[in-house]
Amino acid sequence: MENTARAFSNGIRKDRGGILVIAVIVILAMLIVAIPFLVKLSGQYRVTEKSSRSISAFNLAEAGIDRAFWQMNLAALPAEHIEWTYAGGIGTASILGLTTSDGKVAGDIDLKIGPPAGTDPERQPLEGKGKVPYVAGRTVERSARVVLEEYFDSIWDFGFFVDERFHNQNGNFFMDSYDSGDGAYGGTNSQGTDVYFGTNSDGDQSWWIEKGGPSSEIYGTIAFYDTVDPAVDPPNPIDDPDTVIQVPKPEVFMSDEPKMTMQYPFDLPSVNPVNYPSDSGSGYDFKPWFTDAYKANAQSLDKYSSPPIPQVGDLNPGVYKGTLASGNTVLTPTEDSGIYSSFVISKGTVTVSGGDVGIMITGLADTNGVSTQGTFWINKGNLVIEPGSSLTLILGNTSFKLENNTNVNSSGNPPQLFILGMDQFTDNTTPYKNAMYLENNGVIKAGIYVPRADIISAQGKANIDLFGSAIAYSMDFKTNTNFHYDEALGEISNVHGGPPKWKIISWQEVL
Repeated sequence: MENTARAFSNGIRKDRGGILVIAVIVILAMLIVAIPFLVKLSGQYRVTEKSSRSISAFNLAEAGIDRAFWQMNLAALPAEHIEWTYAGGIGTASILGLTTSDGKVAGDIDLKIGPPAGTDPERQPLEGKGKVPYVAGRTVERSARVVLEEYFDSIWDFGFFVDERFHNQNGNFFMDSYDSGDGAYGGTNSQGTDVYFGTNSDGDQSWWIEKGGPSSEIYGTIAFYDTVDPAVDPPNPIDDPDTVIQVPKPEVFMSDEPKMTMQYPFDLPSVNPVNYPSDSGSGYDFKPWFTDAYKANAQSLDKYSSPPIPQVGDLNPGVYKGTLASGNTVLTPTEDSGIYSSFVISKGTVTVSGGDVGIMITGLADTNGVSTQGTFWINKGNLVIEPGSSLTLILGNTSFKLENNTNVNSSGNPPQLFILGMDQFTDNTTPYKNAMYLENNGVIKAGIYVPRADIISAQGKANIDLFGSAIAYSMDFKTNTNFHYDEALGEISNVHGGPPKWKIISWQEVL
């Protein structure tokens, strides 16, 4: 019996051993069959991982382009900005250690810009390369490239500007922004900071509040263009903003970025009546005034040249109006639009009514191309622009003076009045000696663009309230001046200029 039990136990052990051997053989067989699949799966994982990192690298490349493109379209550099290093006309920069929202390092971006193509309009390439960590210190890299083209937007998008110099000698200076589209100036629609006052000059005291300005307040940014070349290697040092922009005390600045350096010079194209307005439907059209020959000559000029002062023979019938001298008068589009050699209002009111009126003030040229000086003068008067109407005033070879409590468009909004100066309206180039004088108290609401002339208060007794925008060769005030930039002007594109902007005209992946 005992032998029988032992034999049975041994049989069970043999069966178990056989099962184990069979199981091992089956497992080995399955492993042999599975190994190629595991190898393939591992390869597919590596491909998937590399593909995922490749997509991330491409996203980084595009993000770098977007970041550089955004910075190029700013008037001035922000505190955190891309630093370009130039060599041979090509700028390079890197954005390192870019992180995701959970704090993980996504990768790096290399950027390359230029060289400029030298075309008109200017074009230049911008390239971004995204680099994402992979294995063993290697990276996955992908690149994209765009071609940028320069363009100019509304010149009224900036606020206030002088090509050469701003000087407030004795009075206080106040600057802020508002939006006439939201109603009248005042209350919450005031003391906005969406405004620049700038200059193309970087000499000492190019922008200067001198003696009498301790109560000045500036809501916005004062900027200058540094004429040193950032593209040289090594870069030139940037001028000290405190020597270019001088104020009585730092506390006059009421915003976070009081002094800045512009990236580009402020473009100041000439006023050409034949090419005005830049965009159709945004102002009075002067072209029908002139003969085909005069228009052809004017349209052949580059954007930095005004046409010559017209002769009588350059004008179509009825355009030349001669002189206007009146205490009270109403200007309408059909009857009163035209060229005046003299426009004088004393102690009266000029009312613009019935739509868009266009007026040019200048002495006409003789057969030798020489013109006498015209006159624009309002003394103790008012210029009223009714709702639904507008006035575009072009200044040729003429003087310009508002004095003795004169109010210009004080009951209207700045987009209803544009005052533009041709190259002949200048006190900086012989033989013309024409400046814009604002004297002895007054309110003016307008977009003023006189790129070759000074805006001056010579008598030193005035309080000037200017609503809108003013761009001139220089400004020199002996008065208390209050500048209120109207943000609504930035939407009007009747004159293009200012800091250049860039648009993308082509895109491609770089393989």
